[in-house]
Amino acid sequence: MFTGSFTGTEKLAAAKWDDAAMITSLTWPAGPVDVVMDTDTFNEIDDQFALSYLVRSGRAVFQ
Repeated sequence: MFTGSFTGTEKLAAAKWDDAAMITSLTWPAGPVDVVMDTDTFNEIDDQFALSYLVRSGRAVFQ
């Protein structure tokens, strides 16, 4: 499964994924996932929504 950003020839490889691989990559992870959220919450409302969704989702553990 590909995890990361697409660059160069990886875009071509990603275009060849079949439907099963795409669906598998979109499933919720089995355990906790580290998240670094870098945002400018003072600027636009979408950043506040993203931060509040992360906090209220019940899937985030803050340390």
